[in-house]
Amino acid sequence: MLKHTHSEFPSDVFLVLEAAGGEIVVRDAHGEDTKFLPLSKWLSTDMGGKVIYQIKLPKFQKEEVFLCVCHMYKVELIVCLMCPSLHFRSFKITPRSQNAHAYVNAAFRAHISDYTVRGRPTVVFGGIAPDFVHAAALEDYLVGKNLKDPAVLKAALDILAGEVNPTNNPVDAEPEYRRHLTQALLYKVLYSLCNAGHTVPFYPCLVQFVLSVLGSSVPESLRSGAEKLKRGISRGEQRFTTDPALYPLSKPVGKVEGRAQCTGEAEYVDDIAPAPGELYGALVLATRGKCTVAGVDAGPALAIPGVVAFLDHSDVPGANNVAVMGPHVEEIFSSGRVHYAGQSLGLIVAESADLAQAAVKKVVVNYKDEEKLVLDINEAVQDKARLAQDEADVKGFTIGDTEVFADDAKLGNNYNACAP
Repeated sequence: MLKHTHSEFPSDVFLVLEAAGGEIVVRDAHGEDTKFLPLSKWLSTDMGGKVIYQIKLPKFQKEEVFLCVCHMYKVELIVCLMCPSLHFRSFKITPRSQNAHAYVNAAFRAHISDYTVRGRPTVVFGGIAPDFVHAAALEDYLVGKNLKDPAVLKAALDILAGEVNPTNNPVDAEPEYRRHLTQALLYKVLYSLCNAGHTVPFYPCLVQFVLSVLGSSVPESLRSGAEKLKRGISRGEQRFTTDPALYPLSKPVGKVEGRAQCTGEAEYVDDIAPAPGELYGALVLATRGKCTVAGVDAGPALAIPGVVAFLDHSDVPGANNVAVMGPHVEEIFSSGRVHYAGQSLGLIVAESADLAQAAVKKVVVNYKDEEKLVLDINEAVQDKARLAQDEADVKGFTIGDTEVFADDAKLGNNYNACAP
């Protein structure tokens, strides 16, 4: 369902099932079943009031099946039987071997005898674009083609490069790199097309499939391109030099809680069983910046069964200030003035975390006195009131004791993605 909801998600399971000719059966509230073959047709289906009832795989004869899943950092042999005609390979290129989405994943399925493709092959890729699954033009071209012909491989690579147009998303790898990966994987599967004296440019994905199909007919110098990657247990080490004259500053000290964390003894919030009557909170955040709150109506949220309370600045005992260590005031909940979008305005308390999050969306906030937003750092520094007036004092030296060099340094855009 994740792939159905987010078609851009590079689902490994979906891709393998699509390439293998899997069939998905959807059942509605009335018990009516709908079959989808290929699975890609299912992606555009309205799943309201429906569930995935079955996933069926085609039945193959034992002597025909060859299935190998190859990862960039790990190779798993799932099934390896005699394979006189049917070849199936799938790949996942990731930044690391575990807990990572694929840059690009791919699956190839084809009936091949005497190095000739019999019937229409299946070539599917993930991580390219939300609406891209099959390399249809390539599938059409390969029908009846002899994979030992270098001209066939060259044409296949050119066709694939033309129909693969990766989207540009800061979370993903560069589009050109992802396009290159599709060609590389195809090449890996097909590469033995290179005969002595006929050199084909290197494109990783396609080569992976070609090489695996052609096997020993490929020149020995090229065969390693189709072999499984073998990697030992990874390890890393960093060494830091310190100056004892500066101790305790920079003195190496073991992390106090490190042993408990490594052994699993450390207890985190999610490890603690819920207490009887435990409640959950979710913050109500401002959706505007540089303005004033005209009013907050929590009534629609409080009307939801299971929502217990709404708290704001008037409910804070003592000082409404989270910055207790400095002269500046940073309010726990805004008392009226909003300095930035995302500033906390209040807290919904409910009987479950999901209910609290849902109730937050029902809180109505009205704003007034909206000012022009400052979104450029060069514009911001022109306002002298924004600049800190305190002089630096580092180990007894003040700004007056040193020579200051001033210049401008500009950094481009930076996208930071958090991993769990």
